[in-house]
Amino acid sequence: TEDKYVFAKDLDTFEMENIPDTKEQIEKEKKDLIEQFKNIGIEIQPKRNKTYKQGTIELIDIGSTGRETNQDEFYSYDLIMQIDSEIYYNPEKQQKLYEKIEQLLNTTINNNQIRNCTLNLNNHERKLDITILPKTDKIEYTTEECLKDRLNSIKKIDKDKYEKVIQNIILAKQVLKDVYNSRRSKENPQGGLGGVGIENWILQNGGSFKRAAEDFLEVANNSKNFKEFKTKYKIWDFGENYMYYKRKDEYVHDEFIDNNMNEQGYEKMKEVLTEYLKELKTNKSKKLHL
Repeated sequence: TEDKYVFAKDLDTFEMENIPDTKEQIEKEKKDLIEQFKNIGIEIQPKRNKTYKQGTIELIDIGSTGRETNQDEFYSYDLIMQIDSEIYYNPEKQQKLYEKIEQLLNTTINNNQIRNCTLNLNNHERKLDITILPKTDKIEYTTEECLKDRLNSIKKIDKDKYEKVIQNIILAKQVLKDVYNSRRSKENPQGGLGGVGIENWILQNGGSFKRAAEDFLEVANNSKNFKEFKTKYKIWDFGENYMYYKRKDEYVHDEFIDNNMNEQGYEKMKEVLTEYLKELKTNKSKKLHL
C-alpha cells in the first residue's frame, strides 16, 4: 500500500551522472511496434487483459523498459506474447499467425521463442526477445504488474525519493554486471539474481543498494556455505511467474536466491559487493557512466 513503504536513510551514497530519460522514446517505439503488427493484419493489445477474451493477442513488456529501470539508452525489449487458445492450439491458425510474425521480424520462431531479432522502431534499431504463450486466466497478478505497482506507490509517496530508488536499482545492475544473469539464462548464465531479482532486492531494502549489499553480506558472512545461506536469505517475487501456470507442482512465486543463483554466482556476488562497500568507506564511490 502507499503508506507503508519505508525508505532507507542512505539513498545518497554514491556519485551518479544523470540517467537519460528514455520514457518518451520507449512509448513511441512501442506504438510503432503495435502499428507494424497492425499493418500485417495482426491486432495487438499492449497490456494484459485480466478478464479472459477470446481471439485476443497481447504483447506485454516484462523487461526493465516497462518500469523505467533500463540502464541506458541502448536498451532492448523483453516481451511476452499471449495468444488466445483458439489460435494457439489450432495448428492452421497458429501457422498463419507465425508466418506473418516471422515475415515482419525477419526471423524464425523456434519452440515458441524469438531471440535477438532486430527491428527498426521509430528510427532506432532495437533487439527483441519474445516468448509466445497461450492466454490463460489462471494468473491473477504477474511479476511486472507487481513491480510496477510498488514503484508507482513509491512515486506517489515521494517523487524525489522515487528517482533515487530508480538510481539505486540501476547502480546495482551496473555494479553487478558480471554476476547479473540468472543461472537459468539461456545466454551467458552467471548465477546472479537477474534484473527482476535485483529490483525486488533493492525494494526489499528500502530502495538502497548500500543497505542491500550490507544485508546480503551480513547473512553470507555468517553462513558456512551457499546451501546454508539459501535457508537464511530470501528475495520473494510477490507477483506470479508467467511460466508457472502450467507447472502444477511448482510454486507460482519465484524466490530469486534459490531459483536464480548458484554457488559460483554467490561467491562472485560476495566478492563484488565487498569491493563496492570498501570503495564507499574510502569515499571513492563508484560512479556510473551512462
